[in-house]
Amino acid sequence: MIELKKMLMKNPHHIENILEKYDFHNIDVRNNEIRCGIEENTNNTSVRIKLNENLTANDFGRDIHGDLFSLIMKVKGIHLNEIIQTVKKELDITYIEFNKPKKIFGGFYDNIKRRNKSVVELKKYDESIMNDYLNKYNTLFLKDGINFATQKKFKIGVDHSSCRISVPWYDYEESLVGIEGRYMGDYEKDNVSKWFPICPFSKSQYLFGYNLNYSDLQSCEEVYVGESSKFVMQLDSMGINTSVALGGNSIHNQQIKQLYWLNPKKIIFCFDEGLDQELIQRQVEKTKILLKFFDIKIGCVIDRNNEILKKGSKNSPSDVGKNGFKELVTKYVEWR
Repeated sequence: MIELKKMLMKNPHHIENILEKYDFHNIDVRNNEIRCGIEENTNNTSVRIKLNENLTANDFGRDIHGDLFSLIMKVKGIHLNEIIQTVKKELDITYIEFNKPKKIFGGFYDNIKRRNKSVVELKKYDESIMNDYLNKYNTLFLKDGINFATQKKFKIGVDHSSCRISVPWYDYEESLVGIEGRYMGDYEKDNVSKWFPICPFSKSQYLFGYNLNYSDLQSCEEVYVGESSKFVMQLDSMGINTSVALGGNSIHNQQIKQLYWLNPKKIIFCFDEGLDQELIQRQVEKTKILLKFFDIKIGCVIDRNNEILKKGSKNSPSDVGKNGFKELVTKYVEWR
């Protein structure tokens, strides 16, 4: 994503062509910004796109803030993957090395690359494999506070062969990268894993909910980072769309980079109750190190006296309802 933005920043005429394609009007390319209007006979300067690395965008008439991509998503109702494909076509590129270490992080990634020479193969699956699972909603998630509208949005289904709820994971281009399955029976009694990959993938390379929540996440006040996909979906059912999930209790370098791409003001970790405090501290410190050059506050929900997250419950902050969650992220965040 950051590579695409840099290319556009250096060649603003491409941004002009993209805006024209999506029916923006009276486009005026200036030295440090681009101004335009939504409709032909509306304010010609109501939309501003700054020519910086984030392509910061504002629609002052509608109080919309984010980047070029999220602006088009919100104003024109276009999916993120379609916009990215349009940008790639405009730039005449078919592939960008998105995992290449960047000097922007002070050479930190250069050191990581030298220490870890292993290569993670990122496989993508054909979307047609979802046909066996779609439109099969479940009451187990409903009882967990994930309504049917959210289940439809996140393409939740059922894999009858493994007796599991199917939860697809997508990258930011909305390519299917894997499917995890949540066991529908008593996993402890049946001695099986609660979560098991139906279509294996490397969770450490992705953030669940990133693609569907992108327009709300971009330049948001606070991005909430939870452990599981359930965290994101529960918050979605509450009307909170600025969350992502790690797929575990550890954050990895690629996930931190993707959080940086969102340009948030604050990152708040929302780990499950009972997680070891030293493990939590390591995740926060790792994030702080990689983002030390940026003005992003980093905090973590800590309910030390178990006033909301009951001791031994292993609850996620999203398990305690909207009011409980709001209280946790308002009164129980420790900033690091």
